[in-house]
This record gives sequence, structure tokens and C-alpha cells, in this order.
Amino acid sequence: MVMPSRADSFGIVYLEAWLHRKPVIGCYAGGVSRVVEDGWSGCLVPFGDVYMMAEYIAMLLSDRTLAARMGEQGYREVMTKYTWEQSWSKVQEVYERLLARGESW
Repeated sequence: MVMPSRADSFGIVYLEAWLHRKPVIGCYAGGVSRVVEDGWSGCLVPFGDVYMMAEYIAMLLSDRTLAARMGEQGYREVMTKYTWEQSWSKVQEVYERLLARGESW
């Protein structure tokens, strides 16, 4: 999955691709570089570098083992970091800390 967005605040579409164990290519822009680990769970390119993006696309199309590994690693990232259970536990911790401080708004 390739999404050369200039400004993506989080990159949920990458998580959706990973749920289907697909490799991803994105840009070093917005929050994408906090989600996609270049060379491990996907590929990142500077925004606007169409030649580098084309090279990564060709590489993943020709190296199915690498593409499968990246897709699988992305899937593991989603299942360990981005499920509702993990997200809710982080939000719940913040609420509990705020409530424990006893401050009113």
C-alpha cells in the first residue's frame, strides 16, 4: 500500500493495510514516521521523491519475501500497540492519574 501524504496526523490507513499483512510505503511527513518504522514495518521516503518511491515499489514487488516480512511485522505492530484494548488502557491511565490528583476543571 502506497500513500504519499504530505501531512497525515497519524496514519490509520497504514494500520488497516497491516491488518491485511500488506507492506506499506509512506513519507517522512506528519505522524507517519511515528507509525511506520523504515526498513522494518515499511518504507519511508522524503515527500515528493517519486524516484525513491518507485524504487521501493519495484523492490517490494520483486522481493515477495521482504514484502511478506514487512506486512507481518506491521500486523504484529497493530496487534501489540494499536488495538482498542491497548489504546483504552493508555487513555484509562491518563484519566485515573487526573482523577487521583483531585483537581477540578
